[in-house]
Amino acid sequence: MKNLSKAGACVLLIVFAALYSCSLPQKSILIGNEEGSEHNTVEYHTDYYFYETFESLVNAATSIIDGVVISQKCEWRNLIGEPNEEFAQVLTEDSVTVDTLMALVTVYDVRVLNDRKGTCAKGDVIKLVKLGGETKDARQKFDDSPTIEDGERYIFILTDLKNENGEYGVLNPYQSIYGASSRGEPVMLSPNCFDITIEGIEAAVSAADGRR
Repeated sequence: MKNLSKAGACVLLIVFAALYSCSLPQKSILIGNEEGSEHNTVEYHTDYYFYETFESLVNAATSIIDGVVISQKCEWRNLIGEPNEEFAQVLTEDSVTVDTLMALVTVYDVRVLNDRKGTCAKGDVIKLVKLGGETKDARQKFDDSPTIEDGERYIFILTDLKNENGEYGVLNPYQSIYGASSRGEPVMLSPNCFDITIEGIEAAVSAADGRR
């Protein structure tokens, strides 16, 4: 795979934001290959939309689940597929080829223990897609978002990607991924996470539903 140019990295992140329902990055910088790494490593830095209140984050989410990660796999994806007219114009202006828009994503299978918002049911296995991952030949890192491990319990604040695979994505990797105790209480994994409780989640969901 070709190394990404700065323009290519910017376009890739913009496309990912649009198609994967993430907040549109305000800026993106290609850092480059990690010194001394055996992998061809590319690291992306971007500013996600920052939610000022937990209530606004909950209001933007389509689903909130408490679940256990049962497996994960990393794969290459073309993040734009067939570009629409707007993206095609951007690609033409920046001379970016489809090859430069391939990126690694990690797909997690998550078994739902509790559905706090949305239509998931207890026992369902949903697919969560997160940008970045590692294969035997390459690694792509996306900022310092929390690491998601198999067998661990998390609370995910999600958006429905509305793709053919029925996948979900996180609204903001720094504010939408929480650890969970054995009782399902949220555990902060990032300094930008909200300090919340189960009761706080339920109250925010109830308030969001009341405004619909």
